[in-house]
Formats: sequence, C-alpha cells, structure tokens
Amino acid sequence: MADTSKSTATPKTLHTLQELDQAIQEFRTKDLQGEELFYCWQAIRDASLEQFDLEPDSIPGADSY
Repeated sequence: MADTSKSTATPKTLHTLQELDQAIQEFRTKDLQGEELFYCWQAIRDASLEQFDLEPDSIPGADSY
C-alpha cells in the first residue's frame, strides 16, 4: 500500500549568516533526502544570493570614471 501521508518538510528562510552557516553544516552532515534535501539546498541558495545585493547592470569600478 502506498504511503499517502504528506511530507513535513517546509522551505526554510535564513535571516543571518549564522543561520546560513548552520544550514550548510546540516546540509553536509545529515543524510537529507527528497523534499527535505531540496528545501535545505534552496534555503542555502537563496540566502547566499541575498548576500550579494548588486544591481543587475552594475559594473565594478564604473563610478570611478
């Protein structure tokens, strides 16, 4: 008989660098699978991208000309 229970995994939102570091450690050390693996990866990815708050057309050093 198939398991029809819903997963308890939910997307995480990481707000601090400490939370991001903890999530990375969890990702590396735990045996995550399925949705839990995806949600952990997604939270790490989203938090990492938020650390780089760059403008899309930004060119480093362009303001010095």
